[in-house]
This record gives sequence, C-alpha cells and structure tokens, in this order.
Amino acid sequence: MKIKISIFLIITISLLLLVKCAKKDPTILRVSLWDYNHWVDDEFFKNFQKHHPNIKLKIESESWGNYHTKLNTQIITKTAPDVMLFKASDIYGYCEKNALLNISSLIENDGYPVDSLFPNSVESCKWKGKIYGLPISNNVSALYLNLNLFEKYHIDVPSADTVMNWQEFQLLCQEFSNKIKNSPEHQIDFVYVENVGWMEMYSAVLQNDASPFDKLENPQKCLLNTPKALEACNYYFNFSLKYGYSPTMLEYISHFKRSPSELFYQQKFPIYLGQLGLRFLNDPNRGFRVKVIPRPKGKKRATFVLVNVATINPNTRHLNESWELLKYLTSRESQKYIARKEALGGFIPSLKEVAYSDNLFANHPVVRKVILDELENSVPLMKAASKELPFAINPVLERLAMKQVSIDEAMKDITTKVNKILSAN
Repeated sequence: MKIKISIFLIITISLLLLVKCAKKDPTILRVSLWDYNHWVDDEFFKNFQKHHPNIKLKIESESWGNYHTKLNTQIITKTAPDVMLFKASDIYGYCEKNALLNISSLIENDGYPVDSLFPNSVESCKWKGKIYGLPISNNVSALYLNLNLFEKYHIDVPSADTVMNWQEFQLLCQEFSNKIKNSPEHQIDFVYVENVGWMEMYSAVLQNDASPFDKLENPQKCLLNTPKALEACNYYFNFSLKYGYSPTMLEYISHFKRSPSELFYQQKFPIYLGQLGLRFLNDPNRGFRVKVIPRPKGKKRATFVLVNVATINPNTRHLNESWELLKYLTSRESQKYIARKEALGGFIPSLKEVAYSDNLFANHPVVRKVILDELENSVPLMKAASKELPFAINPVLERLAMKQVSIDEAMKDITTKVNKILSAN
C-alpha cells in the first residue's frame, strides 16, 4: 500500500512540475505604425521576436492620412495599442490627452544609455522636461543638385566641403535663372524648389540668429515681427515673390500639382532643398546625376530635425514587453536595418555609432558627412499646445503669395493672430 501511495505521489508531483514548467502562451503586444509595407518588411520585427520568443507582435498599420484619426479614436475608447509610433512633433498633442507614458523613470532604472542617441533627437521626444518616447529615425534637409542641368547651363557646381551663405546661394540662383531665361530651349521656369510650408520659413529665422517664438516648447509669444525675424522672412519669401527663383505656394498648387521631390525627380528644377535618402540616391531609373551639399546658412547654421518616435500607452498591461520593444528599436541591430532600408519613415538612425559608420550611405560617404553635419546643427521642431496655429498662419501666407500684403505686413498679421491663440491657451 505504501509503495502504491509513493508511486501516486511521484506521478502527481511530476505532473505538477510539468504543468509549472509548461511553456506559457506568448504575450500579445499591439504595435501601431503607418504604411507598414512601405517602411518595413517582416525581417525587421522577426529579429525582435527571435530574441523575445515570449512576445508576439501584432502590427496594426494604417495609411498616414488616416493614422492619427484612428489612433485618437482608440485613445478615446481606451483601445489604443501598447506601443505607438509617430512623428515626434505630435508628442505634445498626445501628452495633453494623457495618452503617452513618461518613460524617464524606465530609462533611469534600466540604465538605458540615452547619451548614445543624437541629443536633438532625444530633445524632440520631450514634453515639459520629461521623455515620452525614444527616437527611432530622423530626417533633415540638404541641397540636392541635378548635375546634368548644371552641366547643360554651364554653372559651376558648389563644393560639398563648404557651406554657402545666403548671399552666395542667391547669386547661384541668379546666375542659373539668367542662363535659363536666355536659353533658346527655356524648358525650366524656376531654379529652386523646396518643401513648402512654415518649417523652412522658421529655419531661415533661426539662421538669422532669431527665433519665431519665445521658446520652442509650449511657446507663449510669437516673435516674427522682430527685426531679425523680419529680415530673415524677407530673404526667404523674396526668392519667390521678388526674384522668381522658386514657385509661390499657390503656384505649386495651381501649376505643378506635384510634390517638390517629384518635381525634382522629373528634372523640373536643378536645385531641391529637402529630404531624400538612400532609395533616391540608388534609384537606377533616376536618369540624372546628383550631388548633395549643405543647405545655405545665414548668420549661423540651423535647421529643424524631423524625428520618428516610439511611445508607450500609459494604460498598457504589458509595460516590460513594451519597454523591451522600444529598446530593440534603438538597438544596434535595429538601427543598422534602418540605415540600410530607410525603415520607419526616416533615413538617419538615431544611434550615433551606427549613423557615423559605413552602415549609413555605405557607397556615399560625402553624402553621409553632409547629412550628419546638418543633423548636428539641427533643433527640435516647435511643440505648441495648439493645433490652431496653421489655421491662423496659412491664410496669411496665401494672401502673401498673391501679393495682397507685403512680407512685413504678413509677419505682423501672423504675429497678432498667433499671440491671440497662445494667450487663450
């Protein structure tokens, strides 16, 4: 009888141990991002799951046009994913809704080496001094030159080793414009194209040792009507309004109806200021030679950095797993993938050691130097706790494009309207 009981106990204990040691079902971690098939492939997240077999990622992708609408709905209905990816400039809006986790304590407790990332990228992920996400990738603007058109019109090509000042760049555009107009073919109407919007105007203000606002995070006062800001805005807008080197905002909309990068790709302009990465440089169907050089500087070098960030839902039930994914996204393995494939919306890795290695622009070391110099001279995008600002600014810029107001009048009008909005907040 004792033998039978002993055998029964051994079997029971063995079964209990087997149950205890049985493999648990993996944690389902929901991750939202935009345009999944465009920016990443299955290899990217498979590498994470290879290192974390206890975590299964559920990717929820949406087109960029609908991305924030869907995400905001999920936040309201408390069905938001565990990890959310978007532009760092959108952080303030989600922080105002208490929809993002302050990860400062996770960084500190884990000993995460935040200093290994570009400081301006990290700064872009802050709101009121706290970090709400990790920067994954970055974009900055540089000048892209169509060498075929430079050769055709016998224009000396600027060096990538020096930075033109405003006057030198204006003279370059003037020379190009004169030769185009005097050409019997006259196939090009403008010299210079850029991503239209307030960002390049603000960059010009920064380059003139001024600022569009009293501070770039949660500003309280617009400063576009100050002397240095007005000087910068006159330089910037006169490229289109006075000299006709570049199209106005309305000419883009009414005449070209394509993005500036598409127009440059189609050889409609010899000079493009924007963000084009490895896919463009390695495109075998481009049909023309390209050189990348630093953007012009005013009194100093300055531009905005566009940062893609990974954030955590404060209501997640899988905090540790979410944090592991954020760390993976900024790991050497992940950052090398971003450098090779331009993954997750950016072509510059946030991890400095990868960005400054041959992983980035492997066959274009000069381009790598130009781009990283621009990144080192960048500042975070302005983060204002109001989405009303564009609705105040854009109508005035449209009137300016139609030459219904002067540049100074437009900036003073914008200043008045913006300050009214900021004071109400």
